[in-house]
Amino acid sequence: MKIEPFGRNTATYCYHGVTYFLYHDKNSSTEEMRKSKRRVMTNQIRTLAHLNKNTAVAAKLYNCGYFPDKNNTNFFFCTEYFGGGSLSNLISKLPKEGTQRNEVNCRRVFKELLSAVNSIHENNVAHLNLKPENIMFNEKGELKLIGFQYSVISEAPKVRINTGYNGKYCDAPELKSGEIRNQLKTRGRGIKLISGKSADVFSLGVILFLMYFGRYPFQRSDSTDNSYIFIINEEYDKFWEQVDEPVSKSLQMLITAMLLYVPEERLTIKEILNHPWLSENSTKIDEGT
Repeated sequence: MKIEPFGRNTATYCYHGVTYFLYHDKNSSTEEMRKSKRRVMTNQIRTLAHLNKNTAVAAKLYNCGYFPDKNNTNFFFCTEYFGGGSLSNLISKLPKEGTQRNEVNCRRVFKELLSAVNSIHENNVAHLNLKPENIMFNEKGELKLIGFQYSVISEAPKVRINTGYNGKYCDAPELKSGEIRNQLKTRGRGIKLISGKSADVFSLGVILFLMYFGRYPFQRSDSTDNSYIFIINEEYDKFWEQVDEPVSKSLQMLITAMLLYVPEERLTIKEILNHPWLSENSTKIDEGT
């Protein structure tokens, strides 16, 4: 049985075609911390169960429960096995010999990812934790979403979140405490109302950039980052000048429109699906060629 780390207090076991996510909170210093971590894991299980009833794009949940220990500090849930690895693995294998080859592969995989995120949005789920490590492929090559610890199930256009995100890499600016204060309504201490779908679009824009260039567009989505500051100031030409790598104008415009600072100004999933870049030649190219 293979054991792999999965966060500070979590490990994954892959056994007989099933992935087991095991969690222990005995290292938590306070009871409040233990309760908080249990809520996070419980939220993931609840979201998976909700999505499994209505769509096939989320990891299939098989079982969940506690191990019989004194304080019920160890619990688990198990899902289908992801024999195809994560998007991180796939990105490292995408052909790099020529821009067009790379762009065609990016378009094909990104279409699958868009379709998956659109599906969870149609089922009233905002993921809020989209990143390459949470995008998996099963042995049939089907894309599946995991990592629903911070997701929200709601029919409302804006959802309540805790301001515990650090604003790094794939996190949208509004997930970070203190960002876009004039754009957000705050209800209670440490709570924000945001558009979960817009936050997911931002993360998708970061992922698309990563798929194409093999690196993140910035380290933090706030004014302290030397690259993202150009997006904040609407100096988009300067942003792409410092990227300094060949990219089609169509893809450049798409990524920019997904990374906009103000959530309401970003493209929606529907608009992205109808974007000209996604309609261009998408002939499948074998990743091994």
